[in-house]
Amino acid sequence: MKSILTIISIISFCLTSDGQTKSEAVKLVKWSSESCDNTFDPYRLKNRVSNIEYTDSTTIYIVHFSENCCVTFEPAINFSKNKLVLLPYREYKGDYCSCNCCFSIRYEISGLTGKKYQLYFKESAISLTDNYYDTVKTSYEFFNGEKINRSNKYGFKESMWIKFYKDGAKEVVSEYPKQSLFYNPSPIWSKGYYKSGKLSFYDRNDTTQSWFEDSELKSQFIEYKIGDTTFKKGLRKFENRLLQKEYLEKSYPTIFKSEFDTAYQQEGRVTEPVYKREFFQNGKPKFLFGTDTSFSWFETGQIESKSYKNGKIQFDDKGILTEQSFSWLEKGPEDWRNLDNTLYVQFYSNGNIKEIELVRNEPTQDGMAPGVRYTWAWSKEMTIIESPENWTEALPWTRFPELQVKPKMLIGLDKKSTPTKNIR
Repeated sequence: MKSILTIISIISFCLTSDGQTKSEAVKLVKWSSESCDNTFDPYRLKNRVSNIEYTDSTTIYIVHFSENCCVTFEPAINFSKNKLVLLPYREYKGDYCSCNCCFSIRYEISGLTGKKYQLYFKESAISLTDNYYDTVKTSYEFFNGEKINRSNKYGFKESMWIKFYKDGAKEVVSEYPKQSLFYNPSPIWSKGYYKSGKLSFYDRNDTTQSWFEDSELKSQFIEYKIGDTTFKKGLRKFENRLLQKEYLEKSYPTIFKSEFDTAYQQEGRVTEPVYKREFFQNGKPKFLFGTDTSFSWFETGQIESKSYKNGKIQFDDKGILTEQSFSWLEKGPEDWRNLDNTLYVQFYSNGNIKEIELVRNEPTQDGMAPGVRYTWAWSKEMTIIESPENWTEALPWTRFPELQVKPKMLIGLDKKSTPTKNIR
């Protein structure tokens, strides 16, 4: 009957007199991997061995490590001169995503003799440990007979934390979870105080508020729910007590539909403003949201932009038109809602068009390519200097009669020029 010994306290592996120096018989006979483990912080996790088992014929290592979310594993091993290297792959395979995950691989290896080796995971030595993060010395302080400012072996804050002014008065009081084992926690709540003892701010999960020292409200950000709709409400004042910003936005579930395909339906959420107003420190308006038209201004009071549902007009600080945009939808491929199109038009100071750029989604064999760009540009003398190569469709600005493209500007568009198609 085979006996299995589980080693639970080995700290490191090193060369010993009973080590093995020949690698011919050492083989990886079986492996398995676990999917992403969200228990741990992948950006703190240390590569480690969590368990080792010995049987009559194999040695089993379980290794935990952090790796790109979209990796594909093909484990392998190298063994030479008593050095055992465990590999998650010999060459990286899979996509590259903008995140890391915590993974584990179980290696079952035959042919090892003895029980102590130099053990590596990829390029670095690893050891058997229960500590999944690097550790530090625990610490705490006493205040009025109670422990405060307590940090655990991973450096995570726990329970009550107090920051003091030099005279001993409380400056900030925060409460953290009583035990933090896997993630560096945010405080459950925090309160700040002026030296006078008056409340300066209060922060908790759904509300953040601050006050001037005379107790007048300085800022407020609140999140609340009514049914399945989430509301976020906020305001902020300048130091001169004038309003800087106030807003209310809501987010709710909806069924997205296509204007071109009555069968298309897709569940999702919509976030939209209810109202939003911003001001300069002199009290003049900076931004005003409207259901039909939104406005922004320079501090002088000169209009900066007007935004509509399907476009935007922008001006410089002298009131001269600098840019205009137009947006529209077209029917998309099967299983896609719509194709987005936006035309950006830049102007010279004399009103002539400087550049027109079309940014649109395009159907492909795999579905849809987002952000494909085409550019037409003109000199101040209205001569075409750039256009897409072999453009065969109707010129995109012809759908907008208000966009005045003069006949002279069209000369040369039938000739080949530098291609400007690209995807972002």
